[in-house]
Amino acid sequence: THVGEGADRAIEKAAGQLGAGADLVVATPFLLMGSLEQVVDELERNRQRFGTSHVVVRDVLGFAPVVDALAGR
Repeated sequence: THVGEGADRAIEKAAGQLGAGADLVVATPFLLMGSLEQVVDELERNRQRFGTSHVVVRDVLGFAPVVDALAGR
């Protein structure tokens, strides 16, 4: 999970570690990387598509803006 500035670098790093293309890293529902708006949109799409209502994150403080943006939705 990477929210905000530096997301492009995080995507490229994850792609290299996984031996996959950046497009696959962005498309997978198992990784959340992008701007605040992109991550919020992805979570909402995953909720509609898969019924996802919970996610696990390692960077709680970095993910806090996402929680704030989704509060009450």
